[in-house]
Amino acid sequence: MKPDAEANLFVGFDFRCAGQEAGGNGSWRYYLGHGPGSSAAVELFFNAKEFFRRSGDAKETVAPLVIGEWYQVQMTLDLKAKTYIGTITSRTDKREFGGQLANGWDGAIDYSFIDSYGHIGGVRPALDADNFVIRDKPLPSFDAPPISADQDSGAGRREQVAEIRRQLADLGKTADRDRQELDSLLANGPFPLTYGMSEGTPHNVRMQMRGEPDQPGVEVPRGFIKLLGGGSLPAETRGSGRLELANWITRADNPLTARVMVNRVWQYHFGRGLVKTPNDFGVRGIPPTHPELLDHLSTQFIQNGWSLKALHRLIVLSATYQQSSLESRPADEVAVNASGNHSVGDLYVGFTRRRLSAEEIRDAILAVSGELDVSHAREHPFPSPISFGFSQHGPFNAVYDHKHRSVYLMTQRLKRHPFLALFDGADPNASTADRLGTTVPTQALYFLNDPFIHTTAERWAVRLLSVTAEEPKQIELAWKSVCGRLPTQVELQEAGEFLATYRTELAALQIDNVPTRALAAYLRTLIGGNEFLHVD
Repeated sequence: MKPDAEANLFVGFDFRCAGQEAGGNGSWRYYLGHGPGSSAAVELFFNAKEFFRRSGDAKETVAPLVIGEWYQVQMTLDLKAKTYIGTITSRTDKREFGGQLANGWDGAIDYSFIDSYGHIGGVRPALDADNFVIRDKPLPSFDAPPISADQDSGAGRREQVAEIRRQLADLGKTADRDRQELDSLLANGPFPLTYGMSEGTPHNVRMQMRGEPDQPGVEVPRGFIKLLGGGSLPAETRGSGRLELANWITRADNPLTARVMVNRVWQYHFGRGLVKTPNDFGVRGIPPTHPELLDHLSTQFIQNGWSLKALHRLIVLSATYQQSSLESRPADEVAVNASGNHSVGDLYVGFTRRRLSAEEIRDAILAVSGELDVSHAREHPFPSPISFGFSQHGPFNAVYDHKHRSVYLMTQRLKRHPFLALFDGADPNASTADRLGTTVPTQALYFLNDPFIHTTAERWAVRLLSVTAEEPKQIELAWKSVCGRLPTQVELQEAGEFLATYRTELAALQIDNVPTRALAAYLRTLIGGNEFLHVD
């Protein structure tokens, strides 16, 4: 619930710890707040020896405890002042305590429980707990006189029970109606539903000693990495700090950001970066093979307003990028190599042939076949929130195939898309600066057997047959789409022989639609060939 900021809440519970032989040093936690986690309004702790209270971020001892004795805790929360006062009472003792509501509380209260997330580690004593209550009316004190019973108390209680049952029945009907309305709103609107995370209130955090959340250290103000010249966030910062982080990373006196970005773009075009460790520009990384070139491109990148389009244009229009893949090493370049200044792999004598990335292969297949959908991509049809029941041990998993560019494929952290996994797509669980290029038999079998390839090739074949009935023209159009050139006379002849043989075998098997199937089979050989799959 979202309590009225002007109101008080009254909270109570009873507990006792069992025998010392079951443990006792580890503490239990009483939690009152908004969901399990860091949004507690009140946290109290107790073990077999002591009862503790939390005020803000501090934890202090309130009273000693006796094994086996029942204790009653009552608290009054002042939601306007964000404070609370309380008592812990036994048959022989009564202690008062109070403090500030926790700093991370977001103003809502919908959970109250006792769990083992105590501030003191170790074995916890066995525990009995009872009489949890949260309400807007004061609780009777521990020493309040018992309610007197009269002759009509039995009849009165029966009437009260009947009234409560009538109220429960009415609430049940209202709950069913409200649930149906909620399901309708979730499924049909009034606005499209999107899944996302909401941010909490930004605040400074404490160091977790040895990585343990229950061992807080000194408070660390929000800010940037001091080793890289960063400082604390301005005091007036109210948001998450991401905007300030972006401005700090791209500040004019920080050359590292531009160099890293330029190196990545160069890597995507040439298959390797000027710095061969794209994720490590530090002392453990490999120095740039051409530092002057890296500095020049970084300077141009900044002067052009951090425009990636201008950076791409500068690289692809360079003489280096436009060199042939057929390496030709003049005598002076061989001499440079022999001098030991550069290794053979460092020189950009010719454009190093590289295979298309997984996303590029899929996009190219759709593009040359005419199947690429260039319209605006829409959201994926995720399961209805009404039936959403995924958990840690039963996580969401799905593959949504479409004909849009691969950048619109759904990326799951737990499992890669089958196509991207086969062709060395990035691991979604880690930062993948440089993909491993594998060549395995399953990649070739994919072009022979996968339903996506068969369907795409058949639709492409239908288009070619509708454009022209002449077989040589069909072959030329296919080659021009796939390789950007016309086939040689030998390639044209081999294509004719392949189609003739394939049609004969299909006819012998009495398979229908022979021309389309034969041409689709030939198209599969083209998109599975090295000339299509590699950049020269």
